[in-house]
Amino acid sequence: VAEQKRQGYFTIVLASRVSRKGAEAYVRQLNGEGYRDVSIEGAGTTIKVVYGKFDSKEKAQKCLRQLTDRQEFADCWVKFID
Repeated sequence: VAEQKRQGYFTIVLASRVSRKGAEAYVRQLNGEGYRDVSIEGAGTTIKVVYGKFDSKEKAQKCLRQLTDRQEFADCWVKFID
């Protein structure tokens, strides 16, 4: 029997616990700066602005290392979304 592949993906959290309006504005700002793979995850008080969908933690961490060259992304982290 083949091992069941885990559903979900890894992503980079750029902002958390923000309002929907604030998240939408941040996504628009980042899109304007050329970041296309930005989206909003969650609802209510758990809204996050995330970047990318990666099939492994290592790939997400590699991308995160490139992002953290920018000061505004210094506090970002990798999270698994299922």
